[in-house]
Amino acid sequence: MRVTVDQFRKEAMKRKRGKRRGPSEYPDEMRAFAVAFVRKAIDGGGTKAGAARDLGVSAATLDKWLADGDTETDPAFREIVVDPEAAKGGGLVLVTPGGVRIEGLGVETAAELLGRLR
Repeated sequence: MRVTVDQFRKEAMKRKRGKRRGPSEYPDEMRAFAVAFVRKAIDGGGTKAGAARDLGVSAATLDKWLADGDTETDPAFREIVVDPEAAKGGGLVLVTPGGVRIEGLGVETAAELLGRLR
């Protein structure tokens, strides 16, 4: 079955009907369509929020689906890149996916903290 935006929106409305909150399970084909749709929208100058409105799902749902497709391992894993110049003099800043910001860490301290958070 080839999914269209209208079909996706109708299916999203059907899944939300009678449901106040919480996740709705979508088939892999629909998720893949939504991910491709939002990427194309962004590449064309659109926004994730606009794509979410068009599809009838939340931007947070699209965020999750985009993140799920961006890694072939644990979806909670994010690559960490340390810029040696930025790390000089205790200038390293750690920002977690949840928004917690820790400033002034040395590379070793940051690595140890990240190891404990896993």
